[in-house]
Amino acid sequence: AAKAAIDYCLSAGYKLEANLDSRQSMYIQPWNSKEVLWVRMNEEGGSEFERHYFSSGYSGWSAAAPTQNMVDAYEMKDGNPIQSSPLYNDASPYNNRDPRFYKDILYNGAQFKGRAVETYAGGKDEASTATDHSRTGYFHRKLVDETQTVGQTSRTTDGIVFRLAELYLNYAEALNEYSPGNIDITTNINEIRKRAGMPNLPEGLSQQQMRERIQNERKVELFGENQRFWDVRRWKIASQTEQNIYGMRAIKEGSNVRYERFLVEKRPWRNAMLVIPITLDETFRNPNLKQNPGW
Repeated sequence: AAKAAIDYCLSAGYKLEANLDSRQSMYIQPWNSKEVLWVRMNEEGGSEFERHYFSSGYSGWSAAAPTQNMVDAYEMKDGNPIQSSPLYNDASPYNNRDPRFYKDILYNGAQFKGRAVETYAGGKDEASTATDHSRTGYFHRKLVDETQTVGQTSRTTDGIVFRLAELYLNYAEALNEYSPGNIDITTNINEIRKRAGMPNLPEGLSQQQMRERIQNERKVELFGENQRFWDVRRWKIASQTEQNIYGMRAIKEGSNVRYERFLVEKRPWRNAMLVIPITLDETFRNPNLKQNPGW
């Protein structure tokens, strides 16, 4: 089904955005993009979206703070995970990363709206448990319009529900389960990686290795697009991914900054959470409905 949809989209003139700059613009004006298949219009007006996502240093509410778990999913520019790449250095953890990282995440030292982000204690974007501050030391860059100034400018926010890149990911995932080793698996994943400026996936991956790479590719490419919550449930890996949530503490020492990972919180998990409960109003409408296990 995913392959049929891809073939139709390509024949109808849809295509991936050419590069990460146009991909970034796609989130601001999705109705102008040939990659976007389904848009939910007028989700929010004014600059309210930016007010939620910007840090307190930009008059925002820091309401969506990416986790260190998410940051660690971005590979190094050599195509290897941070755990195995010789390019990774704990002292400078943001160097030499997947180019999507710099488009998607704001971190200490990142340039945004004419200045460097400051998440260290006393910085303009200080990470803390205080209201309107990031608890993890990170902020969203993906989805937001950097030209907006909270309270001074405005735009209508339109949300992407479905885009062509997801079809490529869906097809590769299904094919890996149905026909491991099929050349179309890497062909479709590599289309997305090529657009990001990343190397092709290595050859000779086993089905399980490919499964893990596809899952990580979805995590990175679809970050912030309402996918991960559902993906970890259908893959039944949420008990491993959703409990220990980490952040990064930037510690300023004179003119230098060192980085220290820390546990933000331990979240409770029950396997009942693999499905969501049937809402109370639905059980009132139909008393014969049987509630999902554990709820």
